[in-house]
Amino acid sequence: MVRTFHPTAQFTLAISRLSTAALLLLASATSAWAGLRWEHTEQAAELSPAEESVRAEFTFTNAGSRPVSIISVTASCGCTKPVFPAEAIAPGAQGSISVGYTRNGTQQTSRITVTTDESGREPYVLTWRITAHEWVEITPRLLLWTPAEGARTKSFQVKLHPDSKAKLLDVTGADDSLQVTLRRPTAGTDEPILVDVQPSPPSATTRVQALRSTLRLRFQRGDEIVERVVYVRVQ
Repeated sequence: MVRTFHPTAQFTLAISRLSTAALLLLASATSAWAGLRWEHTEQAAELSPAEESVRAEFTFTNAGSRPVSIISVTASCGCTKPVFPAEAIAPGAQGSISVGYTRNGTQQTSRITVTTDESGREPYVLTWRITAHEWVEITPRLLLWTPAEGARTKSFQVKLHPDSKAKLLDVTGADDSLQVTLRRPTAGTDEPILVDVQPSPPSATTRVQALRSTLRLRFQRGDEIVERVVYVRVQ
């Protein structure tokens, strides 16, 4: 015989009370450890050719019922410098983590790890993507001579962005055997600067010797001197 269970009114009321208590307990725990609620966990920034640095703010709110302290903030890239509040963030209060980037290449993705004193909470991970538009284009960045080419002249070009307000001062070789000649365009044009390079043999009767060297380009940008490098290989 199969017996059918028919809950009494008292049993139904007890279950209802237990469920309500469990929900209240869960809501209380969730509220207590809701943690930091971020306005954005990912951001993107761009640097114009005239800019050397940029900053961004990652804003958050303490959505829990207990104060939260940020223990540490670390960035995956040394070019990103984070600054975070030293004091605890009260429940309902807002705060932010400020990050700064100094030009280091053209593309950069920095992952910022935020560790707090919340028990059992994994660190928060923020992502900051930076696109830095170069103020100078140097092509090619490598000059290569094969044995069959001898000491013939090769060139690379330097193109400055109009907004960069930069000026090429000089180009010097790390090796005395490199002869360098600059061909600057007519004033008022946007033509690139051409740089001719020729490896010199020790004497007119000997072939060019194997060489691994660099050319240093010095630019004036405002009050600072900025350097770039072109690589030279003679096989």
